[in-house]
Amino acid sequence: MASTVVTFGCVSSTASRSTTPTISPTSSVSTSTTLNVNQVADEHFANNFRTAEAKAKDLGYTLYWLGPQFTVSDVVSKGPFVHDLRPDDVPGIVEVQYSRDGPLSTTTRDAELTLLEISPTEWQRVKDSAYTPGGTSVLVAGKQSQFYSLPDPNTKITTLRVVVDFGPTVLVAEATSLLSAGKVDLNLLTDEQTFLSVLQNLRPYPQ
Repeated sequence: MASTVVTFGCVSSTASRSTTPTISPTSSVSTSTTLNVNQVADEHFANNFRTAEAKAKDLGYTLYWLGPQFTVSDVVSKGPFVHDLRPDDVPGIVEVQYSRDGPLSTTTRDAELTLLEISPTEWQRVKDSAYTPGGTSVLVAGKQSQFYSLPDPNTKITTLRVVVDFGPTVLVAEATSLLSAGKVDLNLLTDEQTFLSVLQNLRPYPQ
């Protein structure tokens, strides 16, 4: 069987999002029903996280999180969300998402923040693609970590990345620009200071 290729880095082109099902404004269904639909979806993908956390323990490592939500400049991002099982998923690698628009079932492209949480065995396989030239040493949640700013001059998209070795868990956090039609970055976490500040709250689930 061919090994799964793990790629670090997200791409975003517009502010449009592929999120949970929503009810059309022209529908006769009440707003409270719309909220209930979104709440059910939130719980579904949050439950996926809890399932992934139990499996991670069986593999000898721990998942980290930022609580059920965090706030930046009055913008609330919710999580932790994990997509439904996909054929290319690798045991020992869990992709966790936080998004202001709720859970994302199939893609990280529009998540405000993605946490790739990796077992020691898988880290040995993928670490060369996580470390890139130009990193700087920073302190994140009490651990010396590597920080990268990865701008794309052609698209004006910036990805910020931090690699934290919690031992045994290795966590790769990324925030990528979410550009509006007018090329305005809507992701507040692509500000370096904000990004690093949010990550200081990383801790083992369920602390």
